[in-house]
Order: sequence, then C-alpha cells, then structure tokens
Amino acid sequence: MLDAESAACAREQDPCEGLERREMHALLQRCLARLSERDRHLLELKFRHGSRAPEIAARLGTSPANVRQRLKRLLDLLRARMES
Repeated sequence: MLDAESAACAREQDPCEGLERREMHALLQRCLARLSERDRHLLELKFRHGSRAPEIAARLGTSPANVRQRLKRLLDLLRARMES
C-alpha cells in the first residue's frame, strides 16, 4: 500500500498528466497568439515581470483602473476561449 507521499509522487510521474499540461500550454499559446501585441504586452508585464497595476499604468501612460479593467477583460476572454 502506498503512503500519501508515494501516491503524490506516482501521480506526478503519470505520463497523461504531463501530456495534459503540455496540451493546456499549447492551447494557451494559441489563445495568446490571437490577442493584439498591445494586449500580450500588458499580460507579459503583469505575469512574466510581476508588475502591479500602478507600475504598468505608469509605463503605459494610463491609469491603474484602466490597467485592471483591461486585465480583467483579457483574462475573461482567455478563459472563455480556452473553455470553448
């Protein structure tokens, strides 16, 4: 019988799990490719560089509220495209 740690390790080594992760990554890349360069740049600043709305707003010459609104819209759009 497997203990909890061994079972978790066995799940991580499941080839199907790795395949599913790669398929989700490929789907996300396709969805991102459909966005404008401006929208991709915003997401990159937020998620790759870890910038917060005020920092992004200063860099892009807009308000933090506008950045938050655009991020929400983009994330909703990506979520919908990935679910369809």
